[in-house]
Amino acid sequence: MAKKKRKTIKIEIPVPDVRKPRVEDLEKIKASLPKNEKITRFVRENNKLVGGAVVVIAAIIVVSFLLANYQFPAEPEEGYVPQKVNRTKTLTVTVPVNVSLEEYLENSVDYEDEIVTVTGFLKNDIKWAKGGGGLGTYIYSVVDDFGNGINLTGLTARHKSVFVQEGITEELFNVTGQIKLKYGGFDLEVSSIVLTQRPTTEMEKQIIVEEYV
Repeated sequence: MAKKKRKTIKIEIPVPDVRKPRVEDLEKIKASLPKNEKITRFVRENNKLVGGAVVVIAAIIVVSFLLANYQFPAEPEEGYVPQKVNRTKTLTVTVPVNVSLEEYLENSVDYEDEIVTVTGFLKNDIKWAKGGGGLGTYIYSVVDDFGNGINLTGLTARHKSVFVQEGITEELFNVTGQIKLKYGGFDLEVSSIVLTQRPTTEMEKQIIVEEYV
């Protein structure tokens, strides 16, 4: 009896490639991945977009709130003619005041030996000696807006330098000194002379303005 021949079947089983990846392959994979700079730029650009969207949404909410609460002026009725009316308004204004020495002139006894400060113009006058001869004496004083004056004594060369050669200064000065009574009046023994501004006061003033309603 003849023997049957056996058939041999060749089966190939794929074996995974476990070889170590080449350096060239690793470089290609690394190049295909985004760099840190690209990732950072991507994140920043997305943050800007998100921040801008938040600002726009907030602006829309604020505008919507204002429009919902704003009281639009009523339109005048057709054919309405505005009427002119006079209204009285009160304003507070600053006005200069006159300087006066009246308080000291009328109550000099009450101020005897007191240190006071008076405000006025500096006056330099010459009292000529009797008989002529071109001799005279300078009379230094402080005067107010009404022509009243107080004689000044004890002046130093520095004090005298602020007086005009003869006449009255245009500027006002604060003169500080001690009141010294004498027969028939008093003098002010000066300790300092300082340039100053005219005093002012506030007062209410009513004005009439025209308005259309």
